[in-house]
Amino acid sequence: MTRTKPSTGTRSQATVTAPPALIFVGSDKGGIGKSFLSALTADLLDVAGMAPRMVKIDEQERLPALYPDRVTTVSLASMDDVRRDPGAIVAAFDPHYAAIERTMVDGVTTIVGIGGPQQTAVEEYCALVDLDADLVEAGIRAAWLVPATSEPEAMRGAVRTKGAIARVLPSAGQALILNGGDGDFRFYPMMTASMASTTILSVTSALAGGLLAILMNRMSYS
Repeated sequence: MTRTKPSTGTRSQATVTAPPALIFVGSDKGGIGKSFLSALTADLLDVAGMAPRMVKIDEQERLPALYPDRVTTVSLASMDDVRRDPGAIVAAFDPHYAAIERTMVDGVTTIVGIGGPQQTAVEEYCALVDLDADLVEAGIRAAWLVPATSEPEAMRGAVRTKGAIARVLPSAGQALILNGGDGDFRFYPMMTASMASTTILSVTSALAGGLLAILMNRMSYS
């Protein structure tokens, strides 16, 4: 699909002092605090005077309940619809891309909250439309926040998500947000190696303002 993209110039490699224009919050494991992290990010930006727009790709209604009239919902096509019309997945994501286009024009940060069951579809969409190339061309910085609990399945999901995002959205900065609600974290050798270049932050640090700090000027962007 060919789209006309507003241009905002070439992305700078210098240290930044503004949040990414596009912040994804997602992993393929449910019940790990994705909606909480999306809301926390929105609230921190609100307090800093940088109120974001929000997109929900999730069956849960937590974000619309917290931010009435502020959340755009993306309802994904069913597999039957996709089989009949492979373009259905692109059409389903049109509200998401429209929000990104508005960000390209006005610079207002867009937060995209993704449900666990929808994570793979979002990755497939990013690859299908080559979203990374669009963002780089428009000079848009993106970040992907990956929440995880200490549950082994959640940690494996975080590792898988990190690898998938590196493939489909390589220009995006990544941060692993540790939710200690299920106990202490144990990082196994494979997980430690795979997280070597990833910013890691606890939810406690995020609440204390660390999340805003890494989004503003400590996250590595390609």
